[in-house]
Amino acid sequence: MHREFNHASNLVLFARVVQAGGISKCAAEMGLERTTVSRRLKELERQLGATLLKRSPRQNNVTAAGRRCFRQCVRLLEIIDTVSLVSRVHAGPDEQDVILIGSTPEIVSNFLEPHLAEFERDHPGVKLRRRLFSGPAGTGRDLVDLIVTWDTGAPAGGNAWRLAMVEQAVYASPDFLADHGTPANPSELVALPCVVDDSNDDVSNWAFSRQGLETHVKVHARHVAQGIPDARESAIAGFGICRIPMYLGEPFVQYGQLVRLFPGHDAERRSLIAITRRSSVNRPHVTLLRMALEESLAQQGGGPSG
Repeated sequence: MHREFNHASNLVLFARVVQAGGISKCAAEMGLERTTVSRRLKELERQLGATLLKRSPRQNNVTAAGRRCFRQCVRLLEIIDTVSLVSRVHAGPDEQDVILIGSTPEIVSNFLEPHLAEFERDHPGVKLRRRLFSGPAGTGRDLVDLIVTWDTGAPAGGNAWRLAMVEQAVYASPDFLADHGTPANPSELVALPCVVDDSNDDVSNWAFSRQGLETHVKVHARHVAQGIPDARESAIAGFGICRIPMYLGEPFVQYGQLVRLFPGHDAERRSLIAITRRSSVNRPHVTLLRMALEESLAQQGGGPSG
């Protein structure tokens, strides 16, 4: 019985590590020594005969076996959470778990919607409610459980996970190039007006690579767009040169409204991230949804859904 209790306790601890986003965060939240959490996880891995976490100095990534294990832990966590909330009338076992998801219409339609619908089919006890933001998703962070947004490099203000890396390119309108000339390489961007969507400053750092060599260019913003679609529309209107995901730019190249610049250079990819509100971190279905999105978008290769 003692061995079974330890095994169950270690399973719960592993699930809390996944929810917290790492061993150190979990140890701090639970008031445990990091070495204690690490030792108990290694004990669990020996019991299961599988590696659950891929450890590195900077982060702990959940393995495929770890994701399968966490899915099995969800019911155990639900029982624990229900017992802890037994005095609350609305915590009935038959009530649906409602998760509020915040994002922009562009991200929901291009990346999330098919996967959200699939998650609801697979988890009938969970109801996903979409809350769409017209501007930066971070402005409504306190109103939702999970935000999916573009990484701007600013502090996330919660627990953040990378979901996908999306290919980008640099574009300008034919009229803009007729007036300003067509730059031959990225270094010429410093002398040209640009449109940025990821900065509150007048200068933004754009990275490019070619044949293994990386170049960083500080571009000067003539216009700061309110999101990526607005950056594209600003470039079409001739305000400047924009850097946007290729799936948003290439159709307008076909329409003749944009020209793709520097085809021999790879622009830095853009990170699509999930941010969980701290008060939602220990809700197992929130973690399960975030892991499902990670898995689905990885299989999708970082591009939009078909």
